[in-house]
Amino acid sequence: MFRVDFFREDDGSKPIGAFIRTLDVKMKAKVVSDLNRMEMLGNEAKEPLSKHLEDDIFELRSIFGNNIVCILYFLDEDEIIIATNGFVKKQQKTPHSEILLAKKSYLFEKEGERTMSDLQELTNELMQDAVFRKEYEALQPERDITMSLIRARKEAGLTQAELSEKTGISQADISRLENGTRNPSLALLNRIAEAVNSTLRIEFVPNKRVVK
Repeated sequence: MFRVDFFREDDGSKPIGAFIRTLDVKMKAKVVSDLNRMEMLGNEAKEPLSKHLEDDIFELRSIFGNNIVCILYFLDEDEIIIATNGFVKKQQKTPHSEILLAKKSYLFEKEGERTMSDLQELTNELMQDAVFRKEYEALQPERDITMSLIRARKEAGLTQAELSEKTGISQADISRLENGTRNPSLALLNRIAEAVNSTLRIEFVPNKRVVK
């Protein structure tokens, strides 16, 4: 499993964390949810969730309704994803200035001049806000399905291509399932479960009661 870390400036500021905090609560929850999904997918993330831009720079795309937020990142050693900067996408092409900023951060980090903060720190902070927590938890069912799919495939020692061959499901569709951009049917989930030597189980979990 990968880990998402945040690029940190000399003055201690974390540009990506500051950017995420400025988003409206629904978009903020979607971005944090997608970053957590990236921890499971790592270098297997494909479009439309992740797109390679140039050199070692990648772009995470979080889509909610008609809004798109992009997070630029690169893959470091030891299964670490370094998120550098983010922006609200208003045009089809990624602004070159954002790519240059990501490259600058990448070079600084490689020279050992910056430290990072992981995603979990930000998630824990944001979860203290009841409005954010409600929106984030609303995405939990989708996140549970995709995380379970990724985990089961990896525990079976299969790549997406190998799982495609065993199930007859196209690799593109498997990628969409794991990216959270396709809703799976029970029949599809059962085919995957059989391929990874597992049993599909769905549970209804009672909501926690709020004690007043």
